[in-house]
Amino acid sequence: MSSPAQAATMTFVVYVDDASILAEARERAEALIAKHPARLVMVDASSPHGTPEELQSTTHAQIVPDVPTVLFWAGKESVRDPNFFALNELADVLVLDSSRGSGDIESLRQLMEYFSAGRRTKVQDLAYLRLAPWQEMIAIFFDDAELAEDLGKIASVEITAGSPAEQYYLLGWLASRLNWTPESVQVALHAKGKPRRVYEIALSSGSSTYRAKLEEPTGPVVCLTVEGAHARDQHCETLHDVAVVALVEQAILRPGTSDVYRATLDAARAFLEHSVA
Repeated sequence: MSSPAQAATMTFVVYVDDASILAEARERAEALIAKHPARLVMVDASSPHGTPEELQSTTHAQIVPDVPTVLFWAGKESVRDPNFFALNELADVLVLDSSRGSGDIESLRQLMEYFSAGRRTKVQDLAYLRLAPWQEMIAIFFDDAELAEDLGKIASVEITAGSPAEQYYLLGWLASRLNWTPESVQVALHAKGKPRRVYEIALSSGSSTYRAKLEEPTGPVVCLTVEGAHARDQHCETLHDVAVVALVEQAILRPGTSDVYRATLDAARAFLEHSVA
């Protein structure tokens, strides 16, 4: 169940309930602890494992005292899995990916439930962290002082992505930064392509449209265009995609759940609830 480590900097607990990804999860975990000495505890819940209390006790016995415990949750469910709370009680940091599992909005909805219940554990969601390159792309538009003046006039947004978690995280991030409410901006979310990949974002102020679009045939490149009153020549930027192991590393090294992330999740929840009202 575990591997020892000298001078461990953490206990890295990996929970998996799908036998088909167990080997992949172990491989990635071992790549991580090769850089950050740790005790690795693999929890294979795809086979009989007893009650949540028994699982918690067995896992607790493997934890290295006096160093942080990081729980990487790779289960199909989160909040609705009783093992989630049993293991999370042992963790200093929870890392998950709400774009995995079922691949629909349910994983993100469960995470929203977790936060709304006042459980403010240090949480890092890889679905949010992988959007950093797209946040940078959007920021590039408004490095131009004239275009920055148009930010407050944005009236509609379109996001095309392969997973709803990325759609709602991008929407929530924009809404939290620009003080949008579900009533103040028109939203269109389009499902397309591979899971966990964003393809296009378009913002419109009425007089101008700002579009960032992934150009896959030419590689990981995003082309930025501005049409309308503030038209600019198109230019393209390399999209610096981050591998899963590097994302997990980022999640572990971050000090805690940031205020920006909390605001993003709260805003995303408001838009999600509005969409089903």
